Amino acid sequence: MGYIDDIGAVRGNVTDHAVNIFVLYFKQFPQHQDFFEGYKGKDPDSLKSVAKFKGHVTKVTSMLLDILEKTGDAGALQKYCDTLAKMSQHKGLGATEFKDLGTVVVSYVKQTLGGSCDAAGWESAFNTLNTKLGPML
Repeated sequence: MGYIDDIGAVRGNVTDHAVNIFVLYFKQFPQHQDFFEGYKGKDPDSLKSVAKFKGHVTKVTSMLLDILEKTGDAGALQKYCDTLAKMSQHKGLGATEFKDLGTVVVSYVKQTLGGSCDAAGWESAFNTLNTKLGPML
């Protein structure tokens, strides 16, 4: 399977995957949790039961998957990056936070999908995204 197929597998249960990814993200990079006012200072595991958290991270993860699918299309990627960079809720977020999210996502999909995961494809897609988006933040 390629990473595009992996994205389809993640989309099959995107809410659960999104919650798990962001709980892991906040555990591995607790300093990034402070960028999210509603989640600041809370135990990451406690967020699993917060409806707003589930909806928020599902939306974010779905958009992220859409973007990762388009990393091979320079025009589409540019449009997504322009949108991300202009989103007011991303104020204060920089390249480091997105890079760290990529680290968590790749680790998570490798563990969750096992041997069928195209880890190199995921890493390449995130590197392409970070190279384009990083300077815009």
